[in-house]
Amino acid sequence: MAHLSRGQALRDEIAARVDRARPPVVLVGHSLGGIACLDLLVQRALPEVELLLTVGSQAPYLYIIDALPCLRYGQGLPGHFAHRWINVYDRRDLLSFVAGPVFAGRAADGTSTTACRSRGRTRRTSPTTRSTPCWPR
Repeated sequence: MAHLSRGQALRDEIAARVDRARPPVVLVGHSLGGIACLDLLVQRALPEVELLLTVGSQAPYLYIIDALPCLRYGQGLPGHFAHRWINVYDRRDLLSFVAGPVFAGRAADGTSTTACRSRGRTRRTSPTTRSTPCWPR
């Protein structure tokens, strides 16, 4: 989790790429990349970012346990945060977490239904738009 304490270079690189892109920008982050993107968008106003798409990200969980240095638990996302946030998670991925219930009204969750087959068959991912807890019931 070195990014949480020493991730400024990564955040700067993401911001530089956003600055070079033509708006509207869709910022996509997988796993730790989702944490870095959230961290950046909390710390800096980047109005050209129309959508944050996180996949398999632990950012909502780190927020709940108050482990995100950029955003203390209970603060909520700043007004300048991305216009929309879609968070895709897989309930079978222990490191993936829902964002919709955690950031009510600011994030929408989708699940990925992944069918992995051997012998050259394809992997299929189907996002949905409903929020469903990823922990066991």
